[in-house]
Order: sequence, then structure tokens, then C-alpha cells
Amino acid sequence: MVLNWISLKEYKKTRNENWCARVVNSEPGSPYVEIRKCCMGDQLFLIVSLGGGYNYKFYNSSRTKNVNVHMAANGPIWMTFEDIEEMHQAIQEAKIALENI
Repeated sequence: MVLNWISLKEYKKTRNENWCARVVNSEPGSPYVEIRKCCMGDQLFLIVSLGGGYNYKFYNSSRTKNVNVHMAANGPIWMTFEDIEEMHQAIQEAKIALENI
């Protein structure tokens, strides 16, 4: 397992090189998983959804319907092939977690 599942309080102050995740809106309908990782000083942020739509900042569920992975960063992201493989594994773990809600 790659993901480190943490609480909201821990998640907001996390800025490390581990894949940290939390489930948002765990009720059926529009749950999603937020994943963060610090990559050489810049923060990579992912949202994983099953495609039913989610609400995040100014993105609403009608705009995000059928979106499975939303990626954002606060700067350039440099990754090794191993980092890419871990990101893929983190996305898969988030997908499994969502399927089990």
C-alpha cells in the first residue's frame, strides 16, 4: 500500500514526500479521495472520483461528471518512473476505497 490515510487536521498541514489521502464526502452519490504528495518542494494534488461528479472549490458536480482523476500542482513537478508507478498505485488504492463506500 502506498497511501497514508490521515485525518483532515493532519491532511491540511501535511507537506511531506509520502502519498497522503483522505476520503471526502463519504456518503453515496459523490464521494472522492484527495491525495497529496510533495515532489521536490512543490505540492501535487489529485482528486480521485468514480465519475459521478464532485464539488471542489469552483468545480461543481455537473462540470466534474465523468472525471476520474483531477490533477493540480503549485509549480513544476519532477517525478521519477518510480514516482509515476507509485502515483498509479495511489490512484488504484483510492479507487478501491471509493468502490467500498
